Amino acid sequence: MRRSWIVVSMIAAGCSIVSSRAIAGPQPAPAPPAPTSQATPAATATPSSAPRGLGPVVVTAARRPTPLDATSRQTYVISAADLDRLGAQTAADSLRFIPGTVVQQYGTFGQLSTVALRGASAAQTLILINGQPVNEADTGSFDFSSLPVNVIDHIEVVQGGSSTLYGSAAMGGVVNIITKQPLSAGNVNAYAQLGYQGTFTRGLGFTAGGPDLLARVDVQAISASSNFAYPAYNDLYDAGVRTNSDAKNSDLGIALAGHLGVVNANASFHNDTSAIGVPGAVNTSFVSDFAQQQRIYQRFDMDFDLPFRGGDVELQVASNGRRLHFFDTSLAYQNGTPAFPYDNQANGATRSASLRTSFGVGRSNVMTAGYDTAGSDVTFDQAYVPPNSPEPKPCQGLASFDSCTAQSGTSAWYLQDDIHPPSSDLDLSLGVRDQRSQGQQATAVPTFGAVWHASHTIDMLANYGRALRTPNLDELYYPGYGSPFLQPEYGATFDVGMRCHAERIECTFSYFGQDTSNLIVNVPADAFGDLKPVNISRASVRGLETSISTTVGRSGHVYVAYTDFAKAADLSPGLAQPIRLLYRPTSTGAISLWTGKGSWTYGIDSTYVGLRYGDEANTLVLSPYLVTGVHVRKTISRHLALTLRADNVGNNHNAEDVLGYPIVGSAFSVRLSTR
Repeated sequence: MRRSWIVVSMIAAGCSIVSSRAIAGPQPAPAPPAPTSQATPAATATPSSAPRGLGPVVVTAARRPTPLDATSRQTYVISAADLDRLGAQTAADSLRFIPGTVVQQYGTFGQLSTVALRGASAAQTLILINGQPVNEADTGSFDFSSLPVNVIDHIEVVQGGSSTLYGSAAMGGVVNIITKQPLSAGNVNAYAQLGYQGTFTRGLGFTAGGPDLLARVDVQAISASSNFAYPAYNDLYDAGVRTNSDAKNSDLGIALAGHLGVVNANASFHNDTSAIGVPGAVNTSFVSDFAQQQRIYQRFDMDFDLPFRGGDVELQVASNGRRLHFFDTSLAYQNGTPAFPYDNQANGATRSASLRTSFGVGRSNVMTAGYDTAGSDVTFDQAYVPPNSPEPKPCQGLASFDSCTAQSGTSAWYLQDDIHPPSSDLDLSLGVRDQRSQGQQATAVPTFGAVWHASHTIDMLANYGRALRTPNLDELYYPGYGSPFLQPEYGATFDVGMRCHAERIECTFSYFGQDTSNLIVNVPADAFGDLKPVNISRASVRGLETSISTTVGRSGHVYVAYTDFAKAADLSPGLAQPIRLLYRPTSTGAISLWTGKGSWTYGIDSTYVGLRYGDEANTLVLSPYLVTGVHVRKTISRHLALTLRADNVGNNHNAEDVLGYPIVGSAFSVRLSTR
């Protein structure tokens, strides 16, 4: 299987050499320009010295509106139409089709889902919503199950270290989820979907308002039972029935867009509430039919953009709150007598603000400068704390099961100069960031990028930069686990590659690498198996990624992506030989084919994940897997469509991203939606 995908990679790379210019993502047509980090309908001034570019405009690669063919980093765009065509329940489902991306899904819908780029971990991959960081302060990662796809306008994925522009966690790259903004009044859409074991999804979205203020409202509710049988998996676990995987989820999204004089203003609010069963991994002793998790996310952001002659100034503020409650009533009684209930709660909040300006200097330079600041606090309320315990105390130095509050704060300034000589085919970018994190020394992270327009249709790319990740609050202060003396992880990232664009074909190709020092790993702390995080390790990643998108005939489309993670080595001291980093696959791949005829459209989508290890000692092997889905869509009338979908048509129960979390076998759904 792996060799066959390598052949696909070579074919795609060969096509990229003989073909032409830039890819905007897995779609036949470029995404609409996104004039600000929130994709507002009002136009934002573009610096007068901005480079030529006829392709789509992206906002994440340079932290300002930039033609894709002028960016030195490989950037991919996933549109709302792609999310719908792929039947994505979360944004992570669609990101499986982006080269260099690894998704970890902890079970069925509603369970934790994370994304990592180019061999980095999920905590080393920065997730943005409308340009503002949303990685959780305590875990360091972002749960993609907490944001429904019905509020997403498009997603921009920037591969490679981006710490100069975005700071901590952008070692593997950046995923910017840009939510829907109101464009015109009277835009209404609704849908209802019935799927596996009565999974019921329903949603409604509409836009209202006038020329000075528009409002967009999206609501969605999903309920699922998700009980299913699974077979034994090698010697790792026996066959059984997965229960307690039910989920109830409701979401509300509100977006406002208007003008304050000459200032373009936007605001977005999202509320996600879910209650799910949490049975645990099937290969552990903890599999409870009574464990439950209740979760509430509330996210708010505002954006003010002031255009001026030759540039603009943008101010963004954001607030992200989360309440996570985990409890298990099966532990409330032992042998008929009251015992302690397992009742764990973590409340967290992050507030951030950023000020950015971009402006042209002469005929050749575009300067981007800005200031970022953020503050977070998390309260750990452990299971064994009496109900009448005193107010939470600072976490540092406390023993296990104390209730406490941990805090963190960061501030940084950055400067980037994009050089676009009018008479040259070579574009350059130089940048530096000064990052200051609470309890850590100030750190400077530079970056360098180059684009050579080898022809009208081919661009050659090269990037080098330093990157960092500050320890999260779990690693620093979690009672009984954290170590407040941890230092940030540091990395050096690079890539060289090309992109091409012709009338009927688009492609990308990159060779990339990342070397990390001060890597934080867990080591045994005592004879009872307790772990502690320490800075003792180094890691090295090397890989090749490629994608090709082409139009066949009048309405057929083919998209292929492949990544070979040739090296993902843990170089910890004391190892007899390097071992592979936890859950880093040997390769990943995806194929998507779709076409239409009259009122019918058809499609087939497959994703492949290579061999991985489920433990840091490389003793537990997760086999490669291939999952395929098909769909048929019928346009019933001018405003109504019916979609039939079959997922995992091969009934592959052993397909799992995380050890002990098998997925549902073949599942079918029917969806009725407005157009």
